[in-house]
Amino acid sequence: MRPIVVVDDSRTAQHVLALALRQVGYEVETADDGEEGLKLIRSVRPRLVFVDAEMPRMTGYELARAVRDD
Repeated sequence: MRPIVVVDDSRTAQHVLALALRQVGYEVETADDGEEGLKLIRSVRPRLVFVDAEMPRMTGYELARAVRDD
């Protein structure tokens, strides 16, 4: 089963969402920013991605565009 990826620069938000998803049985991978998230997404090919829209270095919108371009 492919994991779910959570990309958020807020460690608290990232942790809470990942914990909730794991409690209902999902495998979850996390990333702290858009650039790290893009690398993770490219390597694990997740089934679903939760992305914070406003992050430094690469916003969630830029990340979504990069994933769509892949």
